[in-house]
Amino acid sequence: QEHLGFLLSNQCYLVRAAADVPQAMQALMKKVPDLILLAVKLGGDDGFEFCRQLKSDPRYREVMVVLTGSNMEGADKAKVLAVGAQDYIANPFQQDEVLARVQVHCKVRDCIRQLNETNQSLLDELAERDDALHESDEFNLSILNSISAQIAVLDERGIILSVND
Repeated sequence: QEHLGFLLSNQCYLVRAAADVPQAMQALMKKVPDLILLAVKLGGDDGFEFCRQLKSDPRYREVMVVLTGSNMEGADKAKVLAVGAQDYIANPFQQDEVLARVQVHCKVRDCIRQLNETNQSLLDELAERDDALHESDEFNLSILNSISAQIAVLDERGIILSVND
């Protein structure tokens, strides 16, 4: 794991290492990272279970998790995805592969963040337009009610939506 930290630090990634789950939780409480490289065996703890706990917590649900380890069988590889991790990197590590996977997952995280921001912006704009439409409807209804002749508003199917007083 030290080798991974050194490799990523040399590529200008900010790396925080933890020897076990309690240390990892302390680090997470200080600052939520974009990506976690998580050993399947973290000290005496189970990396799979820790990943499952992270993904069940709304504060960490969006964090990309890549599990690392050796001698994984097919069922264990499937378990990587089942616990919510995005990927798996096998020991011994190939530097180019690690860097490529980290870069891809950081880009994916950036895209997700950008999509979330765009969605929120669109929802805010939709709410503003809905408010403006509601105000316009109220204004139109006040004009309609001020007319002395009886007027009905119909929809495209001919159903009466409103009649002035």
